[in-house]
Amino acid sequence: MTMAQAKVSAPHTEFKTVPDDTQTQSELALQLLTITTDLTTVLDDESAALSGGQADAIEALGQRKTDLFAIYAGAMESIQQLGTTRLDIKDTLRKSLRAATLQFKASLERNQRLLKTQLDISKGMMQAIGEEAERQQNPVKTYASPGTVRQPRKPTSLALNQTI
Repeated sequence: MTMAQAKVSAPHTEFKTVPDDTQTQSELALQLLTITTDLTTVLDDESAALSGGQADAIEALGQRKTDLFAIYAGAMESIQQLGTTRLDIKDTLRKSLRAATLQFKASLERNQRLLKTQLDISKGMMQAIGEEAERQQNPVKTYASPGTVRQPRKPTSLALNQTI
């Protein structure tokens, strides 16, 4: 297999995504540590943007997050191709990698919760808007005292508060 490389607009711009014969397990572990740290930072930034309602910032982070996830998957595949269950690396690097992985998992879970919350809120708002529009299109007919049908009121504008 040939060596593939991916470029990301991050402080660390180049990562090998497929191992070659010259890469050591320590180099792979360092790459994985760097990728995991960068990905955690992007997820934290996106979570902050989600909490703050900054749609432009979320959109700007989207491609970078996608690229980093692809690189992360490639790095994990590279390690799996080594055919070993435990990397032969120094304990300090192992502890750093474990800590970065735990922090990444926590950031990922927080990000997923925020995304699900935003999705649920958006669905609820769209459903409420649809129901209101339907009510305005099909007003309930009521009868006046002499037995005639009352004319429905004119529709009013619908205002949404975007604060969550």
